[in-house]
Amino acid sequence: MARYFFDVIADGELAPDEEGMNLPNLDAARREASRSLAELARDTLRSDGVPRLVKNYIRMRPEVNILLSIFYVRWRTMELTTRTLAAIVDRES
Repeated sequence: MARYFFDVIADGELAPDEEGMNLPNLDAARREASRSLAELARDTLRSDGVPRLVKNYIRMRPEVNILLSIFYVRWRTMELTTRTLAAIVDRES
């Protein structure tokens, strides 16, 4: 087993993972990073409602402190005008 660390960057603030997790392989570490990111997105929606722009990241690194992967969710909401909505409908047709 290897120890992996999952640092959280939310709204530009770094929260380093000081403990890490022992996981059997890289695939398990990727699943854990994806699960953590989904929780982060859920918590953001619960606390802030629907934000207009969000940039949240999970940095995954092993004990040797090299960056392996960055997992992120980014979404943007925007108000639709009648003209914008019509253009989207036309494009989908």
